[in-house]
Amino acid sequence: YKKKVTEENPYYAKVISDLGTFYRMNARYTESEPLLTKALGIRERVLGTTHPDFIRTKEELAIL
Repeated sequence: YKKKVTEENPYYAKVISDLGTFYRMNARYTESEPLLTKALGIRERVLGTTHPDFIRTKEELAIL
């Protein structure tokens, strides 16, 4: 995805958010946090702070 759509894209943010969530669910917290934080930043810039995907990623970080 990074090569195909670039990093500033909602699809790339979804992939890294999903991976971060996977890591969180498998107690790999140090790997999860940077991915979720990056996804949150991308979604904030591209989608805005009221978009459901932004809110979902923020929730994943709160759970972490």
